[in-house]
Amino acid sequence: AIRLAKKNNIHIKVATVITKNNLNSIEYLLEEGEKIGFTVGFSTLISQSKNGNKSMPPDMPTNDEYREVLKKIISLKDKGYPVLFSKKSIKYALSWPYTYGKDKILGAKPNFKHIECNAGRYFCIIDVNGDVYPCPSLVDVIKPMNCLENGIKAAFKHISNHQCQTCHIPCQNEFNLMYSFDPSVIINIVKNYKQGK
Repeated sequence: AIRLAKKNNIHIKVATVITKNNLNSIEYLLEEGEKIGFTVGFSTLISQSKNGNKSMPPDMPTNDEYREVLKKIISLKDKGYPVLFSKKSIKYALSWPYTYGKDKILGAKPNFKHIECNAGRYFCIIDVNGDVYPCPSLVDVIKPMNCLENGIKAAFKHISNHQCQTCHIPCQNEFNLMYSFDPSVIINIVKNYKQGK
């Protein structure tokens, strides 16, 4: 599918969630990205949600496995491999002071230097049924408003007062840093789009 898209001049970005199943495929994926011409955005797992109950996925890497693979991704980015997200977002995930099972900080501001959450203030996700959430990790954590019933403006305003302070998810933090006008992240985004990958 990627080769067919590239053959038809469609730019590709590959979203890859790091699990126990693909820890040994990171380098391969980036080598393919280099050969074929696509960038890879790596993200950490978020807790699963089913009927309002949160649990960690069974294929979640250990904390040590996460740290090793995040170091490897940073090293490969330094070598010029097509890693989509900025080093700042990945390093933030690497330096997460809790276990990776604690994917977000709700309530009071944490006592470490953290990336402020801009989800629900500058961006959101809309579920297939029209429910509006700040981000994927807050599905079933906050009560959403439905944009099909209430309009997007009201639904977006409703989610802006959530209590999530920060998380370890690189894709979310790339957005958070972009909307905070972080120069290194803006440069990374421009560089990726200039390369047309």
